[in-house]
Amino acid sequence: MKKITTILLLSVLFISACSGGDSEEKEATTTSSGDNISIVLNGDSITSDSDQVTVDGSTATITAAGTYEVSGELDDGQIRVDVGDNDEVTLILNGATIHNEDSAAIYVVNADTTTISLAEGSNNTLSDGNEYTFENVDEEPDATLFSHDDLVISGSGTLNINAAYGDAIASKDDLEIYDATINVDANDDGIRGKDSITVENATLNITAVADAMKSTNDSDTEKGYILIESGTFTITTTGSTESSSKGIKAYTSITINGGTFDINSSDDSIHAADITITGGEYMLASGDDGIHADNILDIGAGTINITDSYEGLEAADLRISGGTIDIVCKDDGINAAGGTDTTTASGRQGDMFSTSSGTLTISGGTITVDAEGDGIDVNGDATISGGTIIVHGPASGGNGALDYDGTFEVTGGTLVAVGTSDMAMSISGSQNSVMINLTSTYTAGSKVRIVSADGDEIMSYTAIKNFQSIVFSDEQLKTNTSYTVYIDDEEYTTFTASSGSTQVGTSGGMMPGGDQGQGGGFR
Repeated sequence: MKKITTILLLSVLFISACSGGDSEEKEATTTSSGDNISIVLNGDSITSDSDQVTVDGSTATITAAGTYEVSGELDDGQIRVDVGDNDEVTLILNGATIHNEDSAAIYVVNADTTTISLAEGSNNTLSDGNEYTFENVDEEPDATLFSHDDLVISGSGTLNINAAYGDAIASKDDLEIYDATINVDANDDGIRGKDSITVENATLNITAVADAMKSTNDSDTEKGYILIESGTFTITTTGSTESSSKGIKAYTSITINGGTFDINSSDDSIHAADITITGGEYMLASGDDGIHADNILDIGAGTINITDSYEGLEAADLRISGGTIDIVCKDDGINAAGGTDTTTASGRQGDMFSTSSGTLTISGGTITVDAEGDGIDVNGDATISGGTIIVHGPASGGNGALDYDGTFEVTGGTLVAVGTSDMAMSISGSQNSVMINLTSTYTAGSKVRIVSADGDEIMSYTAIKNFQSIVFSDEQLKTNTSYTVYIDDEEYTTFTASSGSTQVGTSGGMMPGGDQGQGGGFR
């Protein structure tokens, strides 16, 4: 569906629209114009001079394609759009306040495309009651702004929606939002586009009991997606005992190319089968995963700050090629595992991926993980060829900074993984690495440095929690070269790097493939 550009409507365009909507270049206005058909709301009544608007008490039904300007206040009524299958309608909201106590405030019964155009500088409000009287067996409409067909919301005005019954905005086809400012408070979902949601340059402030934004088509692989090009998103989901409460959710895919996101959700902040992120700034706090993809999660750019989560990033196939990612989590920071998880109102139901497979590929970016569980957990193979990865792993036993079931190969980049020693695992690959198991526990604030015999410092790390083991890989770690480890500026031990993986010290740690580590040369 093409984007509908919002410009000043010319009278010739109005004539074309009223003649049946054959023009291929429909345009909607966001400013008041004498050529628009006027619908005036007067408390408990509605007036319009056009025979294309049928008024029955406090309900106005638009019966033909065209552009209609709605203003005034309606105490308990409805604006309906019921036109031909190929007709397009534009509703310009210009200081309109509409409340319907037992149904949708705006209800698109039938149309090709309906555009809700917010007049420049206008403030508009839609609201409903907490119980609906339904018109059909499908229990529809079921949102304050509801459309059976394609719905576009555009313009430089503001739309406020107070949805006491359930969803705030719902389209059973495609939903597109451009430029508009929309404030939503919903007792169920915030914004729902069954086939798709597309957002560009909009400001969305959403508080919802259930999912804030979602696309739900599960019968067509080319639908059920969300595409976000740009915009500002402030999202809060509070959760309920009856439904999930995710920030942004799609059945098939979510693609985000830019925007600013502040999401505080009781479930996953972002969730879909496949997720692609190529830009944007994210502040995420979630009751479950920060970002969860059932299949592929591909992050190429952006600044992602997950301040609170059960797990930070989770996907069956997790790929990171760029961006800045900071993760704080109660369990695993990065979890490459196949399958889907289950979360109820009482919390996450165990580790749903313990016997699954997964892959992790990191080729770029700057990643910092602060995990109470495993820092990086891969139920399969991991490959690192670039980027900088710092893992502040668990301070207590039972988890490790690194945990994998297959191989963990490093061919480039920088990796520092620090945690407990009982579950510590070393790594392999063409780039040299060292695992240093300490004889005692060191506390937060301790500083570890690795210095070559020539005096070059190749690693400097300051702990943020207790630790007993360090895994380090970097191109500066050279074969057959001697290095000294300093802790809090005191010499701790020396070692000579071997080709591949070197282990220093004994512990209950694991070598690549899950083999028990062998002792190294402590002082």
